[in-house]
Amino acid sequence: MKSLIAAFAFIFIANSVHADYESTPLPQLINKSDCIVLGRIKQVDKESFVVKIISILKGQLTDTLITIKKFQDWTCAQRFFPYSEGQMEVLFLKKPPGKEFSIIGAGDEGEIFVFGDKIYIQHLFMAKNKWQEFIIYDKKIWGYQFDLTSFKLAIEYYLNNKKTIMESAGKDKNYNLSHLNNPVIDCIISELRCGVD
Repeated sequence: MKSLIAAFAFIFIANSVHADYESTPLPQLINKSDCIVLGRIKQVDKESFVVKIISILKGQLTDTLITIKKFQDWTCAQRFFPYSEGQMEVLFLKKPPGKEFSIIGAGDEGEIFVFGDKIYIQHLFMAKNKWQEFIIYDKKIWGYQFDLTSFKLAIEYYLNNKKTIMESAGKDKNYNLSHLNNPVIDCIISELRCGVD
C-alpha cells in the first residue's frame, strides 16, 4: 500500500513540476548567463565535466579549462546525448561565488550542440512548422541548424545593442533586422516579441 501511495505522489509531483516548467528561450539564456562559451569536452566525471574553451562569447575567463556541473536529468527533461569527450557545444553558464559553473535552463537549454561548423538548437525556440530532422553524434534530433559563425555574430550583435533591440521588439511588431541577413538575430527578435525579458 505504501508503495502505491508513493507512486501516486510521484506522479502528482511530476505532473505539477511539468505544469510549472517552461523552456528558457534564447534571449533569456543570453541575458541571464554570466558567461557564454564555445568549448569542447575534455573530461567527464560523475558529477561534472571539464571543457576546453575555444572562444568566449560573453563574460571574462582567465582559464582555458573550466569545470561545469552536469545537467541532471529529471522527469520533464533529459540531456539529449550522454556526456562524452570530444563533444563541442555552446554553453550558457552561471557562476555562483565559490561554486562551479552550472548550465542555465531547467530543460538543459543552456547546452547547444555544435557539429562541424553548424550549431543545432532543439525545437525550443522557433515555430514548430520549421522543425527539421538532423543526425548529430549518431542520433536524430528535431530542431534548427544555424551556421556557427552566424550564431556567434548574432550573440555579439545582440549584446552590443541589447537595450535598443529589446525596446524596439517590444514596441513595434514589425521591427526587424533583416538587413543583417542573420537568422539567429531573427530568432532572438521573435522570442523578444513573445515577452521574453
